Amino acid sequence: MRRLRPLLLFLLAALLAALVAACGGAAPGGPRATGSGAPPEKIRIGVIPIPDSALVYLARDRGYFAAEGLSAEPVTVQGGGPAIDRMKGGALEFGLVNYVTAFLYQRREPGRLKLVADAYHAAPGAFQLFVAPGSPISSPRDLRRSGGAKKSVAVATLRSVGTLSAETVLAAAGVSADDVAFKEIPLPDMPAALAAHAVDVAWMTEPFITAYRRQGGRSLGDAMANVPAGWPIAGWATTASYAAAHPRAVAGFQRAMAHAQLDARDRRLVTGVLGTYTKIPREVLPTITLGTFPAALEPEGLQSVVDTMVRFGYLPAPLRAESMIVRPAWESGKGNP
Repeated sequence: MRRLRPLLLFLLAALLAALVAACGGAAPGGPRATGSGAPPEKIRIGVIPIPDSALVYLARDRGYFAAEGLSAEPVTVQGGGPAIDRMKGGALEFGLVNYVTAFLYQRREPGRLKLVADAYHAAPGAFQLFVAPGSPISSPRDLRRSGGAKKSVAVATLRSVGTLSAETVLAAAGVSADDVAFKEIPLPDMPAALAAHAVDVAWMTEPFITAYRRQGGRSLGDAMANVPAGWPIAGWATTASYAAAHPRAVAGFQRAMAHAQLDARDRRLVTGVLGTYTKIPREVLPTITLGTFPAALEPEGLQSVVDTMVRFGYLPAPLRAESMIVRPAWESGKGNP
């Protein structure tokens, strides 16, 4: 019950907000909730052109940031590591960070990174390992080294959610991480790398899964087959210093994303916005495989990522995921989404 209470409060607050709006309250695109006449505060948000980022565009396009007095600018980054670096340097206020990268950073520099909203969770088929058409590799077992050069596996960034989830698949097939060579390749470049035989296997997410399958690429299976169902993949982060200096902007970001998370229950809204910042052909959008957009940032799920990292040697000992979370004000009854 303790775990369900924040979600119940969130849903109740969302319902009340909807009733207020229906009775003549401020629309999402109206004035800032605080009543301030100040100009919008600009926030730059590090995003990646994959489904994980969809709700930032949804919140922007549906006026949820504007309603909080925020002017949101999505800025494309290659991955969680670059997003953290740019947040530390002041070039971004918020960024999409996969949780493996976030927890590695927490280990190196405790307390400097904060998680403010959940972004994306795994679902069957949303992340897959692919080989080129005609590849002799038919299953992860074929990656076991038996002399000669190691088989190569492309991931977007090293020591991240891609490498860790791939290692769980390899381990289930009796293959160790030492049997393969992980290579860092940007997600959009993976199909070309496979075609050129620069890598043997590529870890992919949408829109690249659908696009490469249309080119004849073959899947070796679900990259999340050996982690808990609905495994947390990525969240929205900021630096501890920004969160301390700009609590209203952080709260506004959280409220805007909370509205977008509720909207994401309608798949058509998500696929509609995907067509504006990815290169997915419009006719393909209805068929792509999506993960889920969770309504709350729950420490229990994040801790399962930490536990897997410890199991595979990414962390020498567990850390407390909950210590990184900036809780929304409405969870303590101090506001509403």
